[in-house]
Amino acid sequence: MTIKFFIVVVVGLASVFGDPNSRAEATKSVLMEKARAELLKQFNEDEYQIFTTPRWIPNSVLEAGSENIKSVQLTGEIGRYANFEVSYIKFNRTQKAEIQVKLEVSQLLPVLNSKMRNGDVLSYESFDMRWVEIQLNRHKYISTIDELVGKTLRRSLNAGQPVKVTEVSNPLLIEAGDYVEMSFSNGGISIALTCEARESGTLGEEIAVFCPESRKNYHTKIIASGEAQWLRTY
Repeated sequence: MTIKFFIVVVVGLASVFGDPNSRAEATKSVLMEKARAELLKQFNEDEYQIFTTPRWIPNSVLEAGSENIKSVQLTGEIGRYANFEVSYIKFNRTQKAEIQVKLEVSQLLPVLNSKMRNGDVLSYESFDMRWVEIQLNRHKYISTIDELVGKTLRRSLNAGQPVKVTEVSNPLLIEAGDYVEMSFSNGGISIALTCEARESGTLGEEIAVFCPESRKNYHTKIIASGEAQWLRTY
């Protein structure tokens, strides 16, 4: 009789409070859904796919039950992991705790459909749009093909790679070794000297040039193809 009574009591408690493991899993599921929703306030769902998995959650939150989770708010920076403050009800009181979530993020990005080399000019035909796994706030990738068309690669990239902002520039207007017409203007006086570029550059960039006539080096700013403006003398 004693054994039977004990079994009845245990089963009865389980029916009232639910299986603890199932309750914890349900709470985790709600927390991950709310964490993902919080992240999507900052990242467009058409451009990003975000998957969240728990890294650590205090037992006090898991024991509270999914029905008692009131809010999940992002705190701090986002990277491979993100921290959230959870507000929940326990013992009829609002309590707060911090959880940490692991992020798996993909972004819809232009990727090269063939290997391209440093100095190659990009076109619409150079790219396909694909989902690429990224780490948030680590690298800034160019997200549209329009932003890339006409740009010049600053380094060689393989097929399937997205393009970082730092990996492209405007087309080179002057290349190292080119002859450059350097102009100097001051108080109504204008002088032009033929120099040799020591560096390559695009519109608005500053490069060093050497003038055989004066046998001096100058620091200049590119103003057009084959043309630079004097800034200072070395």
